[in-house]
Amino acid sequence: MENQFIRHEPCFERILFVLTLDRKKMKERILIGEEQQIRFRLNGSQNAEVLCDMTRPLGTFLINFERDTDRDWNLYGLSPLRQALHSNRWEQPELEQAASEFLWEKYLSNDPLKMYVAFRIWNSYLLAREPRDRNAACDRFMDKMSSLTGVFHNETMSFDRETGKPKHFQAGSLYFKGAPSEDTRLDLWFPDNRRTEECVSAYASLYPLITYYLNRLNDWGLCFR
Repeated sequence: MENQFIRHEPCFERILFVLTLDRKKMKERILIGEEQQIRFRLNGSQNAEVLCDMTRPLGTFLINFERDTDRDWNLYGLSPLRQALHSNRWEQPELEQAASEFLWEKYLSNDPLKMYVAFRIWNSYLLAREPRDRNAACDRFMDKMSSLTGVFHNETMSFDRETGKPKHFQAGSLYFKGAPSEDTRLDLWFPDNRRTEECVSAYASLYPLITYYLNRLNDWGLCFR
């Protein structure tokens, strides 16, 4: 699986963002890759090919969460690629280079969230170059990627100012009422005889995964100080 931000054969498999929380060890583990390879890795195979397998203290994902108030992801990551899909072949390299530099910097941050979104944007762009109808492909590309980057623009996490406890998320919020069904999907992988913790996997949007994380912390009575 190539992760360089240059033109190459795109990955046609779904690349998942998988999270597992360990209450006893107070750890979070994040894996990025194809589902089958992630399952192999979770079952102990170190030969399984994944883009990321990182274990950190519980809560790190939320504490280090990307906040893009200036919408740099859209301006420097998505916009040049959108223009490239509507440009001729002589103009495309410069636009691709501009987006590539921004996304590569995010990917090298060693932050799983930034790595995942950067990879998905570039790979989705490569996929959008495949169809003959570039206009329709571009619209699909922007719709899907906006669902991913949109989580950086809004206040996705809410905490009680006095106690530091995350507020329990309400599934009837305006976001979940208006979002496409795919954007509200979160797959739960139950523990098995080799894996004692449950896992959740996200693809179209990260909102449900954040919701899951906050609700788990709330259920466990944990808070940030």
